[in-house]
Amino acid sequence: MGKMNKVGETPNPGRWGQIRAIFKYEILWNLRKKKVLAMFIIAIVLTSLDLLFPALWGEGGPNPNFLIENLGPGSFIMILLAVTVAMSSISGEFEEKTIIPLASKPVSRKIIYFGKLLAMLTVLFIIYIVLDAYLLIGGRILYGPQTGMTAVIIALPFITTLSTAVWVGVTLLIGSATKSSTIAAVGTIGLFFALGMIGGLVPVLTSASGQPLNYLPGSGESGQASGDFIQGPTPENLSINTGVDSLPRNFLLYSNDPTAQVTIREQRFSLENIENTQGPSPSVTIRTRTEQLSQVLTRSGIVALAYIIALNLFSLTLFKRSEVTEG
Repeated sequence: MGKMNKVGETPNPGRWGQIRAIFKYEILWNLRKKKVLAMFIIAIVLTSLDLLFPALWGEGGPNPNFLIENLGPGSFIMILLAVTVAMSSISGEFEEKTIIPLASKPVSRKIIYFGKLLAMLTVLFIIYIVLDAYLLIGGRILYGPQTGMTAVIIALPFITTLSTAVWVGVTLLIGSATKSSTIAAVGTIGLFFALGMIGGLVPVLTSASGQPLNYLPGSGESGQASGDFIQGPTPENLSINTGVDSLPRNFLLYSNDPTAQVTIREQRFSLENIENTQGPSPSVTIRTRTEQLSQVLTRSGIVALAYIIALNLFSLTLFKRSEVTEG
C-alpha cells in the first residue's frame, strides 16, 4: 500500500521539478544573450525622458498630479520588452539547434513551453517593479508630493505584466510558426505599428466606429477621463486610452475613483475645414459616448486574458507539432 502511494505521489513533484529546471534554463538563456539587460537599459532611458521632459522643457516645480498622469510604461516600452524576452525563446532553440538536447530529455513539450513562459513573465515582472519604483522616487524628488498614490500601486507591476503578456503571446506565436527570431520580432513590431496606424486613421477617414479597436491588441480608442482622482479639478486634457495596453494606468485611475467616466468623441476629417485654413479645426465631432471607467477596465482585462490564453494555446500546439531534426 505504501509503495502504491509513493508511485502515485511521484508525478506532481516531478512535473514541478521539471518546470523549475526549464524556468532556470530560460533565465540563464536570457542572461547569456544579454539582450534583456540591453533592453532594460533602453527602457530606463526612455522612462527617464518621460520623467525629466517636463523639467527640461521648463515646466518643472511642484506638480502633485505628475505620477497619476504618467505612471506606468508606455506602449512602445511594453512592446520592446515583450519582443526582447520572447523573440528567441522558441524559435531560437530551433535556430541554434539547442532544441535537440532539450527535446531529448524526458520532459514534455508542454512543460518546456510553460516553464519558458513563466520565466519570461517573471523577468517582465521584475523589470516593471524597478521601472515603477524609479518613476515613483523620481517623480517625488522632481515634482514634490504626489496625489493619488494609494496602496494599490503595488499591483501595477503585475497588471503591466498581464498587459504585456498579450504581446509576448503574439511574439511566441509568430516565432513558433516561422522558427525565426527575426521574423518574430519584426512581425510583432510591425503588427504593433499597423494597429496604431489603423486606429489613428480609419475612424477619422471613414464612417467606421473606433470601438472594434478595443478588442484588438494595442491602445484601443482615445478618450478623456473625468473623476475625482487628482488634486484640484480634473483637467480637460487628461487623455486616456481604452485598450489592453492601457490596463495599468486605467487601473490606477479606477482605484482612485471607481465612479470615474470616460468620454469618447468620434471625429471625422472635414474637407471644407481643411480647405479653409483660417476656419475651425479640420476634424469635426460626429458623436460622443460615455462609458464607466469600470466598464473600460473590465473589458480590457477580459480581452487581455482571452488573447493570452488563445495565443499561447496556438503557440503550444505549433511547438508540440514541430519536428526536431539535426539537419
